[in-house]
Amino acid sequence: LYPRLEAAAFLFPGVEVRLKDNRTETEKTWLYDKGLEDYITLMSKGERLLSKLQSPIVIDTLSDVDQFTFKISGALVYTDDMNSIVETYANGVPTKEGGPHLEGFSQGLLKAINDFATDKKLIKQAFRLSDVTEGLIAAIHVQVPSAIFETEGQTKEKLATVQAKAATNQAVYEAIT
Repeated sequence: LYPRLEAAAFLFPGVEVRLKDNRTETEKTWLYDKGLEDYITLMSKGERLLSKLQSPIVIDTLSDVDQFTFKISGALVYTDDMNSIVETYANGVPTKEGGPHLEGFSQGLLKAINDFATDKKLIKQAFRLSDVTEGLIAAIHVQVPSAIFETEGQTKEKLATVQAKAATNQAVYEAIT
């Protein structure tokens, strides 16, 4: 339960989550005022962050797609490590298998970086996704309207709501640019 309750506190900033175990008389409390920004700060602790990016880029916006409003929140930083970590959530639930919101996140990030680099004449050839995810530590949470919320598979660890892709793409692109 600990990881699930801690994740809930990260996903809903300012909400205090408490667990009291009456068997052992132990209590644990989680409260994160900055939500996923706090999560990314914790995840990147001990990592060498890129010199110009010492605190996370924060995404916190509403995105309208097909007459539905999505709330998109997230945070990201870059480290000098080769590996990347991208955690995804939908309606407060971890989506370990990703889904359209992960695709939208990736496409929005790639487009924002390519547009910037092209505009500043920094590149001759567009970056690929692997170029812009190297060293990335990120978490993205999409709150999907209940009328269109769908998951895939028996474990329900993959979001299936197709509109989440456009909503997340738009939100990430705007936040990065």
